Amino acid sequence: MGRNRVSETIVLKSHQIGEIHKGVVLFSRNHGLISAIAHGAARPKGRLLGAVGQFTYSRSYFYHDPVKDQYTLKDAEVIEVFSRLRKNLHAFAVASASAELFLRTYGGGEDPEPAFALLLGVLYGIEEAEGSTENFADEVLVQFIWRFLGLLGMRPDPAICADCGRGMDEKDPRFCVPESGGFVCPDCAEDYPAVESSSPLQAGAVKYLIHTRRLSMREALRVGLEQKTLAGLRNVLLELVQYQTEVRLKSLRILEAGL
Repeated sequence: MGRNRVSETIVLKSHQIGEIHKGVVLFSRNHGLISAIAHGAARPKGRLLGAVGQFTYSRSYFYHDPVKDQYTLKDAEVIEVFSRLRKNLHAFAVASASAELFLRTYGGGEDPEPAFALLLGVLYGIEEAEGSTENFADEVLVQFIWRFLGLLGMRPDPAICADCGRGMDEKDPRFCVPESGGFVCPDCAEDYPAVESSSPLQAGAVKYLIHTRRLSMREALRVGLEQKTLAGLRNVLLELVQYQTEVRLKSLRILEAGL
């Protein structure tokens, strides 16, 4: 592979280097996570200034030094800056949680293409939201976690008890037990003392998970979910993904009052 490379990228985070340079961590459609230096990007009129903001989606041009295994961002054609999520704290927190999971799980798997498409789906999902941005951001978060668990091979089947393997009807009560890796029937839930005080997953949430896993992100976001059911499902999936990945999401602290 040559030293000059080009790929679609999304900026996950950036930091200052000296007075005029920026270090960036990008998620590349072709190469996964890339740490690079953007020379002069911190200048007020720097050529790369507009390309290093968090969540900026660009076609980026790199130079790779194979000896030092270092990347330099040479140029970028900005495709989208996702201005809507920058205006809403809740939406920004959802996008940040998605980025944090990718960063802390080394890109969400070996194949960067589906992971990149999922992250892009999160950002466009928020940008194209109709109605309440806060409610829609929660729908995006639920769909992201559900699909992210699938990328990692950790997504449980909500129709099967993770303990005894018994099939469960959509209307049957079930409980989320992260220690078991998924959802368990009421009989198996008795083996987990912590479940005693929790409520079973609502039938509407179960039906939603089963139905939307076969849809694209855009199609799934058109389905919608009643607000109370959505909030409960969001909390369940957040608990599950943090347990499964052993990642405590720092980005969600800004939403503690609402979670």
